[in-house]
Amino acid sequence: ITLKENMPWRVGDKIVLVSTDFHWDHGEERTITAISGTSVTLDAPLAYQHHCGTETFGTQMIEECGEVGLVTRNILLRGDAASAASAFGGHVMVMANSSAKIDGVQFLNMGQKGKVGRYPFHWHLTGNGAGQYINNSSIVHSFNRFLSIHGTHNTRVAGNFAFDTIGHGYYIEDGIETGNVIEDNLGAHVR
Repeated sequence: ITLKENMPWRVGDKIVLVSTDFHWDHGEERTITAISGTSVTLDAPLAYQHHCGTETFGTQMIEECGEVGLVTRNILLRGDAASAASAFGGHVMVMANSSAKIDGVQFLNMGQKGKVGRYPFHWHLTGNGAGQYINNSSIVHSFNRFLSIHGTHNTRVAGNFAFDTIGHGYYIEDGIETGNVIEDNLGAHVR
C-alpha cells in the first residue's frame, strides 16, 4: 500500500485498513513486512479494494481515502487465551479517587459481552478527571464497546484507533459529562 505520508511504523507492526465500500466488515488486518518511504509491504494480499481518490462537487474537491490504523503499541493489555471463545476479556475501570494517564497502550480482546460497565476502558463516576487521558492507544477485538466516559468530566481521548467491537464505540454514558475532549480518534467495524 502507499500512504500519504511517512509514518513511524516498524516491520512487524499490525495495521488495519478500514472498509471504504458499503460493506462495514471489509476492514482488513495485516502485518507490515517491509517499509520504504510511504510504501508499505504487507504479509498477505488484500481481499477487498480500499479506495483513494478525489471527487469534484461543483467547485469543491474532496479527497476520499481509506484510513489505516496502527494496532501495535508498546504496552499490551489483553484478555486471556479463553477470551475470544467466551467473549469475556479484561477491563480497566477508573473510579473515584483514582486517575488514569494512558498513552501508547494496546487493548486486545478486552471487555465483557453483555455486562454493563465492563468495557475495555471505562471512567466510572470519577467526577473531575482534569489531567486524565487515554491517548495514542488502540482497542481491538473488543467484546463490549471501545471506551466509556461515565459521570466524569474534563478528560482527554485523543489519537486513538479502535477496531472491531460489539456495541457502541466511543461512548459518553449519561450525557451530563462536560469538558471532555474527544478528538482525532478513529473507530471502525462496530457491530
